[in-house]
Amino acid sequence: LFLGGVLLDIALGESPPPPLVSEATTDVDSLYRRVRDAGVPVFLELEEKWYRCGDVYGGNRQFLIQDPDGYLLRFAENLGDREAPPSD
Repeated sequence: LFLGGVLLDIALGESPPPPLVSEATTDVDSLYRRVRDAGVPVFLELEEKWYRCGDVYGGNRQFLIQDPDGYLLRFAENLGDREAPPSD
């Protein structure tokens, strides 16, 4: 669900995880440093993550923080695509 340019990922199940709000950025490293410098606790440290999308992998550099109400806020920079290895 996109709301005002923000992707809202809400997963439901027996024990739903906290709602996740994703925001794209073009400089996740700078944003991460500013968050750390401000003393905001980081839920998931800055990482590079690749996801299989058919015959390619799509990449992100991302980190997560959690707000006081339990919402997870994900900030990610798109790294583009790369080919999946034939054996994968």
